[in-house]
Amino acid sequence: MSRLMIVDDEAVITTQLEDRLQSMKYDVVGTASSAEESVSMARVLRPDLILMDIVMQGKFDGIDAAKIIKTDMDIPIIFLTAYADDKYIKRAIQADPFGYIVKPFRENEIKANIEIALYRKNLERKQKQTEERIRRLFFVIEHNPYMIMIMDIEGNIEFVNNKFSQITNYAPDEIIGKNILLLQSDEESSEVFKEMKGEIFSDEEWRGELCVRKKDGTPGLKYTVALPVKDIKGDIIFFVLINDAIDKREKREVQLLKPEKLNIMRTITAGVAHEFNNILAVVQGSVELLKGSGEDKTELKNGLHDILNASEKGAGIVRNMIAFISSDRDVSDYIFLDLKQLIIQAIDSTVPGWRNIAHTGEIKYEIDRNGMKGIPDVFCDPLELGDVFTNI
Repeated sequence: MSRLMIVDDEAVITTQLEDRLQSMKYDVVGTASSAEESVSMARVLRPDLILMDIVMQGKFDGIDAAKIIKTDMDIPIIFLTAYADDKYIKRAIQADPFGYIVKPFRENEIKANIEIALYRKNLERKQKQTEERIRRLFFVIEHNPYMIMIMDIEGNIEFVNNKFSQITNYAPDEIIGKNILLLQSDEESSEVFKEMKGEIFSDEEWRGELCVRKKDGTPGLKYTVALPVKDIKGDIIFFVLINDAIDKREKREVQLLKPEKLNIMRTITAGVAHEFNNILAVVQGSVELLKGSGEDKTELKNGLHDILNASEKGAGIVRNMIAFISSDRDVSDYIFLDLKQLIIQAIDSTVPGWRNIAHTGEIKYEIDRNGMKGIPDVFCDPLELGDVFTNI
């Protein structure tokens, strides 16, 4: 229920109006008979709306009181007066009233003015809350430690924050309105922008490297996250780009990767013991076979071949560990490879281990290579993927 206050120096009018308002389901929280009293009462009661007479006894009138209440308390005012001449209307406008009703008034006229005034005040309150949220958001964006850029769907820059200006040395008025392609640091930037634009219009977040040069021509921005911003219809109206400085990002990535790399090394170290135990089993089994092979040169050659393969596998494991520890990994060693071929190689490398066990235990076995189905080629490191199949 809305809380109203009445200000009028005629007691009869005040009583009649109070009865009407209560019949319309409004809560009349107070009545005042002078402009001075209305100000002090409003400070205490804080009503949702005040119905104010203009001409009253006292040092100042209703218009003067309305100005004070509006400025200090921001409470909406509807004037109820018998005066409709220009002199009063012009003065009343200065108080920014929410309504002006001339006596004698009708009940439906009062109700309509009250409802419109309350609705308008609610909209104003929501607008102020929205403006405050926008102000805070703008402050966060403007003073964000990351470089933030806003551009339209054609790539024209509409906003850059303080961090952008600090890193690139471009003042906002030097860069706003320019197209981002004018800042490209290499020929690939235009293609990257097309890729980014395509993904965003597919309603996806884009992550990648969009190189933008500083004012002196050196690379300044590299890592970029681009997000679409839509209007109320759901149409994309601009992009928000969040960039990080190259050096700062790379240092942070190194710091983040250190503990992760150590954890991986712990896992690898535990796995190495298992790998070498398997290799030693092959070597030991082959040696035992050689001891009992007598003059059979075929078995001797096979045993030596198995020992050589096991030794090479052990050396490969050591090389992989050294490569992992001492260098950053890239995909330069990756090739397209037939998985069937890789699986056959894995079988060949593991045969000696369980062949020795089968020979000792007089177990018969058969390998059907012809029954293997074809598999599409994959882009991989053959050594690492080979280890996966070997350890299955």
